[in-house]
Amino acid sequence: MNGRIFRIAPCGRRWRRGWRASRGVSASPTAGGGSTPTSDHGRFLGAHGVEAPFVALAPGSIWGSKRWPYYRELGQRLAGRVGIVVVGGPEDAGLGEEVVRAVEGGGGRWRAVNGCGKLTLRQSAEAIRRAAVLVTNDSAPLHFAQAVGTPTVAIFGSTVPAFGFGPRGPRDQVVELDGLPCRPCSAHGPPSCPLGHHRCMRSLTLEDVLHAIEETGALRRRD
Repeated sequence: MNGRIFRIAPCGRRWRRGWRASRGVSASPTAGGGSTPTSDHGRFLGAHGVEAPFVALAPGSIWGSKRWPYYRELGQRLAGRVGIVVVGGPEDAGLGEEVVRAVEGGGGRWRAVNGCGKLTLRQSAEAIRRAAVLVTNDSAPLHFAQAVGTPTVAIFGSTVPAFGFGPRGPRDQVVELDGLPCRPCSAHGPPSCPLGHHRCMRSLTLEDVLHAIEETGALRRRD
């Protein structure tokens, strides 16, 4: 493997409780009260033939340098085992369609659906809550997953978890290229690689991310 995978220590529970409380989200992923209504989300998945178990993929980011370029290949590989739900905003719809087309062309037994721009913010959060695992860049879906306790594989390129925005759960995994002297290149990640090579993301292979997913344990006994 080219990337380095770090197991995240079980810390930050107080931070997660505060994040939930500030947004009216229940501290327990299965508790009632402040939880998001799920009927529309369930109908959306059912209409597209997606059933549990599924993996949530979040390929987008407002900053281009934070986007891992191999989500299509990841979706194609995972579709032999689980369903795929792509989450993101309307600006990520094209990335979501690329994943769906790759899955459909790969002949996997499971379905993929593009929820980018089709699910509301609350419905996207519910999709992440129901997912077996979320694979995401350093972007907003990572924080939704932290709030609801979904195992997360976070892919970091131009930014680093040391900025304070990495996942904090005991099963969460970070995939990043260790020792690259040009990273981090900014606090938020520039629109494109200042040096033109985007090695921080391109060097993180499909196998690196698949291995990190296995390390979460989220897909065990699902084959």
